[in-house]
Amino acid sequence: MVSRRRKGGNNRGLPRIDLEVQVAAASDSGTHTAATLNISAGGVFLVTTQPSNVGDQLQLELTLPDSKQCISLDSKVRWMRRRRVAGRRARPAGVGLQFINLTTETSSVIGSFLQAHLSPFAGRARSRS
Repeated sequence: MVSRRRKGGNNRGLPRIDLEVQVAAASDSGTHTAATLNISAGGVFLVTTQPSNVGDQLQLELTLPDSKQCISLDSKVRWMRRRRVAGRRARPAGVGLQFINLTTETSSVIGSFLQAHLSPFAGRARSRS
């Protein structure tokens, strides 16, 4: 699932879009499968209950929609939500990850994906409440 989301009401400097894809996440404590919730050029939110600490590094393997190429991403845990938060817009437990050491090729793949889904012709933006 991919949908547009505008920046607003948060301190993120980069636009992000909703993105639900499976990810293999590897760390010093092992590898597990999780799902993304959203992505920007600078990072991704990973829905997971696996324990992490701010500063932990994860190696991600994922395939973006409409792509056959699996990309590897180094990331660092920037923040955590330890449990699901109920409300009008439920927020699952997980971690906010910042991409680190992006290669030019990987940055280009992510940038092209975001550009295609953030363009005015990609559909109507969803308002954030």
